[in-house]
Amino acid sequence: MKVYPESEVRAAWEHVLAAREKIGRGEADWGDLAEHFTEDAVYIDAVWGRYVGREAIRTFMHDCMVGFEDWRFPTLWTLVKDNLVVCAFWSRVPGLKPNGDHADCLCFSVAIYAGDGLFCYETDVFNMAELGVLVEEVGWTPPANSSPVPQKPDRNQLPPDRPGIGHWGLAV
Repeated sequence: MKVYPESEVRAAWEHVLAAREKIGRGEADWGDLAEHFTEDAVYIDAVWGRYVGREAIRTFMHDCMVGFEDWRFPTLWTLVKDNLVVCAFWSRVPGLKPNGDHADCLCFSVAIYAGDGLFCYETDVFNMAELGVLVEEVGWTPPANSSPVPQKPDRNQLPPDRPGIGHWGLAV
């Protein structure tokens, strides 16, 4: 099994985070994140489901984020173990809670590094019930131009079969 140097995995993830920051400043589109994935990558969204392939990820990322341009996703920390990345971040709902605090929902990205600066898997995990409460608390509603969520999304959470980089990216 190929385990990439931690510095290489971290550098690749830092490029993903830099792209997210660029998107947050309005300098790029969410679909541009697809450039950080392999051609056969799998991306799992807690609401929208499973997307396979770089172009499917590009389309999904663009479509699902229409209307969410005012949301922010500040990074808290990143852990790297072998080829696996776990990153904690806030999903920050626009507006403030009645006590003046940000409406932040704790989220985690779990990604598998596949080499050459690219990831073959990512899933974002968060508490949908908590996010719903925060959205209601600040009174945020999606704009009319938001894309509808798929009726029956694929909920398969498994990463792609890549025996060369270990199951879930770990050398176990």
